[in-house]
Amino acid sequence: AIPFAGDNLPALFFARALVGLGEGVVPSAVTDIIARAMPVGERSRAVAFTFSGFNVGSILGLSVAPFIMEKTGWRGMFDIFGSFGALWIVIALGLFGAGGVTTNAVDEGKIPVMNLFGSRQEAEEPGKANEEITFEDVPWGQFANSDPIKALAFVHFVGNWGTYVVLAWLPTYFTEEVGLSLTNASLLTLLPPVANIAVGTLAGPTADRLIQRGTDLTLVRKGCQSVAFAAPAFAMLLSTYFEDPVATVILLTIGISFQSFSYAGLYSNHQDLSPKYASIFLGITNTCGALPGVIGVPLTGYLIKETQEWELSMFGPAIILYCLGIAVYWKWGSGKRLAFDKPKST
Repeated sequence: AIPFAGDNLPALFFARALVGLGEGVVPSAVTDIIARAMPVGERSRAVAFTFSGFNVGSILGLSVAPFIMEKTGWRGMFDIFGSFGALWIVIALGLFGAGGVTTNAVDEGKIPVMNLFGSRQEAEEPGKANEEITFEDVPWGQFANSDPIKALAFVHFVGNWGTYVVLAWLPTYFTEEVGLSLTNASLLTLLPPVANIAVGTLAGPTADRLIQRGTDLTLVRKGCQSVAFAAPAFAMLLSTYFEDPVATVILLTIGISFQSFSYAGLYSNHQDLSPKYASIFLGITNTCGALPGVIGVPLTGYLIKETQEWELSMFGPAIILYCLGIAVYWKWGSGKRLAFDKPKST
């Protein structure tokens, strides 16, 4: 719709809003499918693999978009990307029509994801009848009073602060503070997503192996999330002591790449707490995770303007939040299954 709305500003805004609405449900849908189709000991790698797709898409999109626009114009870029999306819908309907449940998952009582439009169901015990969940059946009040869920929401906020705020200002930081050219700064901004993919391929399988060997699930989730926050915080702090642009770029790239351990921490923890409500949990925490993009990016710009201190304005709040995120998650985070009472009918 965007190519047709390009000459009309209100219509363009509306089309972009529709794109956002469609993209907004993707993480929750992925979480729901993984929770229903994968056993506990395989979830971390499944989450790491699927969520790494966001980075792959960003890298490929940014890489080929200029070439496509040069050959076909900006409308052609949206037509081609939209066509790939439509093709994926057809493929996905066929894939999930087969059920998509591993043998190990069946042993845990999972049921096939019969199609993309199936109701959210799960057998809590093998052989137990499945119960369809309606909006009225969701215990929203109990969610709001759950310490593990609130801790997870805060951790999601902290993680996205590092992602949205730091990466949004990274190109400007490279040009104005580090002294790189705009072209080089733009190219170097792609390094963290590339490194994220590499580290993500290690984080997921590593966590799953620990779980399969009997390591406490809560300990694995907390440990992985601590690595995801401690590494970038340490890299940001250390980068302030180097004036060499190459050292700064290497440190930040390595530090930010370790945020991929969140795939085995934060992003897998929703399914641990309740496979039945995992997608709803992610919707709740992802709402909190969207706030840094709304308040964090402009706040960082304001601090830079007022203090003229890049490291203090961009890295300072992130380091503090990373440390708070680790403390909160160790205090209130959990990998144990939560039990909820069914809301009483009014």
